[in-house]
Amino acid sequence: MMPLSHLMWALPAALLYFLITQEVYSSFAFLLTAVFIDIDHVLDYILAYGKFDIKYFLRGRWFKKKLYVIFHSYELVLILLFVYFQTNNSLVLAIALGITYHFITDMVYYKSELKKKILFYSLIYRMSQKFEKKVFCSG
Repeated sequence: MMPLSHLMWALPAALLYFLITQEVYSSFAFLLTAVFIDIDHVLDYILAYGKFDIKYFLRGRWFKKKLYVIFHSYELVLILLFVYFQTNNSLVLAIALGITYHFITDMVYYKSELKKKILFYSLIYRMSQKFEKKVFCSG
């Protein structure tokens, strides 16, 4: 899913988050996280090509054989939730929920590959599959 699509999905969710929590900074953190967690795609691109070309990157068909996307991880969400329950920091909770919301919107968008996507978000599982793209993507 492209960043603009994530933004369109995340804006109403962030507004709802604000209406529930009345926390501006946490709502903004939710929004930013739900959209910009995809920054890890830039890291994958650089690992694949050794440089960065914005025009080619934005076409979205640049993944080679590996998918690392280290921030797309249930384990990261669990760590953040653990930190939240230890600190009661609402920003940490908003970030964890923003990441989770991003996962859900990806799964809805890529529903034809839902089973693969559910497994995809486990960093441990991706590691066990040696980050092989063919395990998670048909194209």
